Amino acid sequence: LSGAGSPLLATLALKEVARGALRLDAPLAAAWEAFGQGGKERLTLAELLNHQTGLGGAVPPAARLGDLCNLEAMVRVVEAAEPDTEERAGPASHEGLPWGWALAGALQASSGLGLEALMEKRILSLLGGGAEDELRLRVNDGEDELRRCAKASAAVLMKEAGFDLDAMLSAGDDGGQDEGAKKEGAQGEGGG
Repeated sequence: LSGAGSPLLATLALKEVARGALRLDAPLAAAWEAFGQGGKERLTLAELLNHQTGLGGAVPPAARLGDLCNLEAMVRVVEAAEPDTEERAGPASHEGLPWGWALAGALQASSGLGLEALMEKRILSLLGGGAEDELRLRVNDGEDELRRCAKASAAVLMKEAGFDLDAMLSAGDDGGQDEGAKKEGAQGEGGG
């Protein structure tokens, strides 16, 4: 959810904004009551999309891979989590798995649909196919299945959903990174 699925989740979130079920500037708790506890009462969708919630550390310390893949259980973890106020006060930083879990929880709460049904209804239906034809959240074993799922890229889905990717990509020739993010990225690559 927070890797290759990030563009899909962000697209779904913006589709929910366009339909009026979520607002970028409103607390997520307005649509997702269970999220509004432990210091998260005022966190907005815009802050979540910008990785500014302070929830990056909301990963159960002894969780196994199977636990981390249980979306409903991890949504409950995010609901109960308290944001790191120091992390939240600093510059935006990648919030990883908790970002995906929080966004999935907000989407499910705002739509009343499970994530796969929401993706089918809000994105895949625009492509004229079904989840079995275009994209799945789970991929069965086999190279043919993987090829079939890979044919619908996030860029195609975002364009079909009405987003102007050319405008988004040309917003800055630095990829939207500020100087601190560039320096941090260079250090992480052995550049400092």
